[in-house]
Amino acid sequence: MLYPLAQDITKLYSTLLLSKGFKDGLGTGTTVYVRGRQAVCVIEELHASTSLCKLLSFYGSQVDGVTSSTKQNISLTGDGGGNYVALVPKESNFSIGETIMYKSDQTMKLGTIADIKNDPQDIFVRVYIRGAYNPLTSSIFYVDK
Repeated sequence: MLYPLAQDITKLYSTLLLSKGFKDGLGTGTTVYVRGRQAVCVIEELHASTSLCKLLSFYGSQVDGVTSSTKQNISLTGDGGGNYVALVPKESNFSIGETIMYKSDQTMKLGTIADIKNDPQDIFVRVYIRGAYNPLTSSIFYVDK
């Protein structure tokens, strides 16, 4: 188990400083998740007893997902705080409540489609995904070794 030691306040919801490092067998590029294998961040810096983990949902970041039921690919943009937004073609077949899995490791969940906005004046549909990570309540993190 990993515990957050600090959060980056200069960039809203961008990184976590975790309580384990290379002495504990962690490596860069390792995906960190919360209960239920819900992906949160990827370790980008390692120190002896700590590691810096960049959030997948960092505002403006890009992450690829796939729907759990229909296996449709979806490119997500981080919206901060564990949430994502995606712009998809109007003819796409996504539905509220559908689970989005992390494309790099499809055993891990990124979130659930919470809302879909279809503005007639837009050429795309906005899909809002609520992630499992909550910066205010998430306090225990896990990694696969």
